[in-house]
Amino acid sequence: MGRIRRMTRRRLTPRQRAGILAAHGGLCWLCKRPVGCRWDVEHMVARALLGSEADDNLAPAHRTCHRVKSAVDVAMWAKAERLRKGPKKPKGTIRSAGFRGWRKFNGEIVERRIER
Repeated sequence: MGRIRRMTRRRLTPRQRAGILAAHGGLCWLCKRPVGCRWDVEHMVARALLGSEADDNLAPAHRTCHRVKSAVDVAMWAKAERLRKGPKKPKGTIRSAGFRGWRKFNGEIVERRIER
């Protein structure tokens, strides 16, 4: 599937972080409980899922809440990538020019003989 793309992120100043926290009333936007001293600024709509870097897309979240939501976002991003790429193409077959036969489930190759 590949690795998740790392996006460059802008660094928030302490004043910007405090403004985001104050705008949400000091509450985690995911569980609605007050945040303590260890919290993250989280994208409400993940950037990988067409979210923006604008300040109205940023909100405070507990680190544990952020981790859980990020795992869900990664799963949604992976599904979106699979749908974007379309169905998987079948891998190479054992059939070469002139081969008539099949492969058993145990891997054994059975050749079909054609009598003329």
